[in-house]
Amino acid sequence: MHKQILMVSKNPPVPQPSAQESLQAAWDDAKEWINRDLAYVWKDEVKQDYKKIESATSRIAFIFRRLKAHHLVNRQEYTKELHDLKKLLSELNNIEPKQKWVDKIDADIMQIIDDLELGLSRRKFLRTAGRAAAGFALSSLIPNSLKAFAKKAAAKTGSTSMKASGELSVVDSYSRWNNKRPYRPDTKYIILHTTEGGGRGSLESLKKHGAANYMVDTDGKVCRIIHSGKVSNHAGRSMWGGLTNLNYHSIGIEVVGYYDRPINLQQINSLRLLLYQLQIRYKINDYNVLTHSMVAYGSPNRWHPKPHRGRKKCGLLFADHRLRKLLGLDDRPKKDPDVPNRLVIGDPVLAQALYGTGQDFDRAVGVYTAPGSNIISSSNKAWDIARAMFDDPSTLYIFSDGRQARGHEIADWSNIPSGTMVKLNQPISGEEIAASEESFEGFKVLGVHGKTPFEIAGSLAETDRTIYLLENGWIRTGLDIKKQGRDLRDAKINFSTLAAGTRMLVGYIYGGRILSGGKSAGGIAGSKWNDPSTYYILPYDWKKKAPAKIFTGDDIGNRESSIPNGIIVVFKE
Repeated sequence: MHKQILMVSKNPPVPQPSAQESLQAAWDDAKEWINRDLAYVWKDEVKQDYKKIESATSRIAFIFRRLKAHHLVNRQEYTKELHDLKKLLSELNNIEPKQKWVDKIDADIMQIIDDLELGLSRRKFLRTAGRAAAGFALSSLIPNSLKAFAKKAAAKTGSTSMKASGELSVVDSYSRWNNKRPYRPDTKYIILHTTEGGGRGSLESLKKHGAANYMVDTDGKVCRIIHSGKVSNHAGRSMWGGLTNLNYHSIGIEVVGYYDRPINLQQINSLRLLLYQLQIRYKINDYNVLTHSMVAYGSPNRWHPKPHRGRKKCGLLFADHRLRKLLGLDDRPKKDPDVPNRLVIGDPVLAQALYGTGQDFDRAVGVYTAPGSNIISSSNKAWDIARAMFDDPSTLYIFSDGRQARGHEIADWSNIPSGTMVKLNQPISGEEIAASEESFEGFKVLGVHGKTPFEIAGSLAETDRTIYLLENGWIRTGLDIKKQGRDLRDAKINFSTLAAGTRMLVGYIYGGRILSGGKSAGGIAGSKWNDPSTYYILPYDWKKKAPAKIFTGDDIGNRESSIPNGIIVVFKE
């Protein structure tokens, strides 16, 4: 594998790989991907699967064209790969009956072969080709805190320079959900997160929920949790450019650390290599490497009557162009595409950090971390401090009289006294973990997360985008309760009489029952039928006196045939 150099000082100089060495390393990596893809499509079970063959050949074509533009490949170097492409072409021609898509791939492959056999272009090297092995100077682009870390590390080693290995250490640490998760229909983005906690506990949590594709630990080790091509439940309620539910369109990478603290050099090295490989494989440009804080948005609540940004600060530091430069990312979004289109309400301080200059970033983070920033006041509410975690069991509220309460234990958010201290990411007990399982992204509980439905869901409370699991076992939408049909009138159920303990799902669509002879789960929920955030509810059985049962898309896995008749499916909008 190739090596990478991080320069801390110009004295003594550390030799860096030549452009040709860098490109050769890129070519070696590319050949690995090509050979894996070709081995994959030769398997009997996928030879006639258009989507899988098309995906593999498309990626091969992309790699070849990029390498040609880099003036890297020549006829001697790619003889085997060229032979394999011709073999693939022969295999496709043997498929009967021959379909139009075979002709398309046939033409694509012939174009690749023609392009490469005509000779090599003398175009300039693209910068992205060298970034897998090129060195990066620790200059003014790096925050002072990271400079300080580098100096301390150099002092410990007794050297004025540090080497960052170019070898990417990836360990398979698969979640139990990996085999059940579906493959994404497409991969448009990579979304970077921070764990907001330590490595060991974070890995256990991520594996338990299948909540990331990769995790980069503090020693630079990369843990693979969910296959890179499969859905991981990392983005939650998310939107970018009008596209929602980004779990189905993105790879999630968790980096152990905090949104307001620098990651270390080992993590920078590993993340840079990981990004390089994934960007090559999935054809993702630098602009589309996003942060969770960019794409996350919240449903209406007591502080925001409409969908809004600011639900997460997670991954905020990866918006800073100085760190992005170290990660080999030369481009980034300059604004939120969904705020001008009125799909979400913007958050001014967050936007300053995400899309501003380095100074803007520092000022915004300073607002979040200033002395007293975790103390509730008339201008600093629980939401401003804790964001989506305001009602989570891991958020601890310490009142001025010494009393304490967890986020899920507070119902009256309008009367929290000024001077209350808020502590995030506090250790939680087994019971509190159970309560946390049904927090922000899932169920809300009336009387726990708010006194009224409108405190919990804002304007969505009385729409068909909020689902209520009523005390008597019925399942109704907010619009049903607003319209007051005869059954609800007779039962005297309305927004003012809803019982404490009523569970709510905000931002969800009621899909209806799955019945034999009717629509399947896929027919109702589309590709979301086995999404981790999709719920299957078997209502209370009045004859058997059996309580309601709730399953997630993870519980269903890939076995659509195992879904019980009569079950109700609800899924995120």
